[in-house]
Amino acid sequence: IYTGEGKLKALNSGVIVEKRKINLPGKRIQLSFLSEKDREDILFMKKHDFDFIALSFVNEKEEIKEVKEMINNEEIKLIAKIESSLGVKNAEGIIEESDGVMVARGDLGVEVEIEELPHIQAELVKKAREKGKISIIATHLLASMTTQKVPTRAEITDVANAVMQRADAVMLSEETSTGEHPVETLKTMDKIIRKAEERLEEESAEGVEPSCYKEKVAKAAIVLSREIDGEIIAPTMHGTTPSKLSKFRPKRRIIAISPRKKAGRHLALTYACEFFEMQYEPVMERIDEIKEKLSIDKKAVFVFGYPPGNHNTNVILVK
Repeated sequence: IYTGEGKLKALNSGVIVEKRKINLPGKRIQLSFLSEKDREDILFMKKHDFDFIALSFVNEKEEIKEVKEMINNEEIKLIAKIESSLGVKNAEGIIEESDGVMVARGDLGVEVEIEELPHIQAELVKKAREKGKISIIATHLLASMTTQKVPTRAEITDVANAVMQRADAVMLSEETSTGEHPVETLKTMDKIIRKAEERLEEESAEGVEPSCYKEKVAKAAIVLSREIDGEIIAPTMHGTTPSKLSKFRPKRRIIAISPRKKAGRHLALTYACEFFEMQYEPVMERIDEIKEKLSIDKKAVFVFGYPPGNHNTNVILVK
């Protein structure tokens, strides 16, 4: 508890170590969102063309805007970590402004009533999906494997539930950064995810509303692929079309092709996307060549933007 004069009184025994923080649930600390060290790190990441920057303790969308102004580069994606009650309260605006959200359940579990965590997680995944943004579930997914070779039954269920909620990604942290069994943990996570995905029912594309004509085109392409039992192929420069397709959570994969490795690295976090690096322009003249390179010998649904490189999604072609 705070006793005044800049001092805290410990109420229980415990170990105090350096470089740790304290949580003040529901309180807004009157400090700058970015420290000087944060600014230095962000400029370093901008200089070296990082793919993603994850921002801790985002409380409002203005904090995302501040970082956007610093990097001034849409090729670096911003992931907002929701780990405070204020972040949950302002989630709508934060998701709108960012490229994705991470449900960081460790600190979030201190900031909110712990029994509310499952509902908050589900709601954040739902909100992110509705806005076509990435959702990542993080912290304590397989925490027991930090020291043990076998996870608990509850942890297995937790990972599977994240898959069934249609989150884009699940994340290991201490299990692989400081844990004793990083490789075994990763293999276990992979097995749980694959088994959960096998059991997922094909979702009706009508279950989520498109918010623009690009998403209407993407939705139509998924419905069509299901009707003809064909692969979905999305030529893309920046990853726009695969992201639009992903919103509707197809059971089949979204084959994203691009000559840009950067696009592939960004799509690594996007639901159902499988990336292949290849040239595809002029796409209208290279459909058969693309299918041959991908070893696809049946009809496929191509969906892309024309003219190329304009962040559009306006063409569906079946071949």
